[in-house]
Amino acid sequence: MKELAGLMISDLAKEVCQGNHSKALPNGSCSLDLAYYGSEASQKLVETMASTIAETEQDIDALIVNGDFPKHGDALEGTFAASDIAPAWETIKDTIDQNMKTLRKSFPGKLILPTIGNNDVIVHNQMPCTQGEHDKYFSELFDVWFAEQPAGFDREAARETFLVGGYYRHQFADSKTTLLALNSMYWKLDNECELDIAEQQMNWLEE
Repeated sequence: MKELAGLMISDLAKEVCQGNHSKALPNGSCSLDLAYYGSEASQKLVETMASTIAETEQDIDALIVNGDFPKHGDALEGTFAASDIAPAWETIKDTIDQNMKTLRKSFPGKLILPTIGNNDVIVHNQMPCTQGEHDKYFSELFDVWFAEQPAGFDREAARETFLVGGYYRHQFADSKTTLLALNSMYWKLDNECELDIAEQQMNWLEE
């Protein structure tokens, strides 16, 4: 039986700033440092973190990435117009995609298994409330996360449940170990949408 080795990363919370450095300073420029007090992670910081870890941790079977991928504040909060939804999602999706590309570059050919955090959604602490928003969000997020996975990842099996509610499983080859990735957003007290999916996940977990 194969012994597995994994690496877990959480809360990348990457700040997007012109010049691919950290959060814009009050004068509108970008800091050339990795970050500064009160800022979130710069692209440079995410790249440095990933490349530094990769120097000694290439012998892993999977990289588990808990949310959040974007920074705080990218997801919509409070009162907003319906027209704000599409551009907000494009910003969030682009940040998630950039982070995935950074991790793939540092860990080429490695399995990357992400989960959804409360800043990875369009509306902070909320899952999509309409079928159209649901289908677009989960299908596009699935493509960003799972379009490039090494052999051994059952993409179609993961897709079947991920499109239902952002949860999936992965069975490691030559091992009795199965990773179960739940979407805990459905249990957030602030979430008011698609509450039945929380129960669906529990039924799926018990199968």
